[in-house]
Amino acid sequence: MKYYPNILPLLFGLFVTIGAIACQFFGLNDVQDDTLPCPPLPENFKEADLVGSWVANYFENTDRLDINANGTYKQVYSSSTLSFENNVEDWYIEYTPEEYALLHLRGMRRCDDIASICNTSGGGLPTNVVAINPCTSEYLTYSNEVILFVTGYSKDLPRGIVLRHAKLAGSDWTFGFKLVSPQEP
Repeated sequence: MKYYPNILPLLFGLFVTIGAIACQFFGLNDVQDDTLPCPPLPENFKEADLVGSWVANYFENTDRLDINANGTYKQVYSSSTLSFENNVEDWYIEYTPEEYALLHLRGMRRCDDIASICNTSGGGLPTNVVAINPCTSEYLTYSNEVILFVTGYSKDLPRGIVLRHAKLAGSDWTFGFKLVSPQEP
């Protein structure tokens, strides 16, 4: 058997290139911002800017959040293997000194990565899973809720904000929700 040591870097480069193209094609980097990890919120941001329908696409899966002005929301998820609509649940916002906010969604299932996490009873992350704050790289855990990072965005999006998932430990990806149907509070 003949060994070709020079082909390994070539194959690695090919896989990285194919992966990057696939990410762009499937929209994995939809909410990646080229300027900062988490651009600050617009100066005129208010909680009413969260009201409306927000959508995240994970490959061919769709996750929709219908956020209401009365502090409630509904999650509707659809994939080839799992579809659900949760009960109306509560949300609240927490402001940080770092110019972004944390959107707490009680009972939300996190469905952007592994099916077993999406099926976590009561929402959130299983006790043995750690997430990474996409803005500060600090570790965090959460149960019975999902925390989305509300940040600014340098590209043209309605209201100039995006709702970002925390990265799961061991993952290079971060997904997020874009506003698709604004509602007036």
